[in-house]
Amino acid sequence: MTTPKGIADPKSAIAAMDAAATKVKSVYGALDVPWGNVFRLHYGGVDLPANGGDDPLDLFRAFRNLWFAPNKDGG
Repeated sequence: MTTPKGIADPKSAIAAMDAAATKVKSVYGALDVPWGNVFRLHYGGVDLPANGGDDPLDLFRAFRNLWFAPNKDGG
């Protein structure tokens, strides 16, 4: 009952969402890019889609010792 509701600064929230959408579209070509196309597991010559993340707030299937970083082409 004490959790805040709404967005404190809607204009800033819209600007941030627009900037994020623009970046995703420019890097991946669409907003509905599958998670596994963005988050990949690379080891040696192996390249697999990831199915979790390194979220400190415990997203489903969080990896404690896995960090994601942009690859050499920025994706």
